[in-house]
Amino acid sequence: MRDSDPQSKPRTSSRLSRIFQWTLGNVAGAVCVWLAVIESSVVAGRILCAALWFVAAATMLVALSTTAREAAAKQGRSVPACIAGLAGWSLVLFLVYHGWWWTAVAAMLIEVAEFGIFSKKQEEEV
Repeated sequence: MRDSDPQSKPRTSSRLSRIFQWTLGNVAGAVCVWLAVIESSVVAGRILCAALWFVAAATMLVALSTTAREAAAKQGRSVPACIAGLAGWSLVLFLVYHGWWWTAVAAMLIEVAEFGIFSKKQEEEV
């Protein structure tokens, strides 16, 4: 096959792209959390709340939809579960510690929904 053939490209570039997107999103989120919680920026706080609740709603919809859950599970995680879980639950604990309870609930919903999407034990169809 020629090099320009899309089927001949290794899948590692797609995996690296997903890892880069995950890292970029988490770095942007960490900056927003730092600005909102530590620096007391009202605008960053509103962006943080809106973004976390939007992602929580979207993740819950994927977790509740059988077709979307199967598609997401087939694609797999961008990073290993231990890294994603550590980042997510650290955010939840950080927000709770600093008194951002309502926003921490959104972050917790994201983690619980991701567990439901990517858990190895899937429900068997009857």
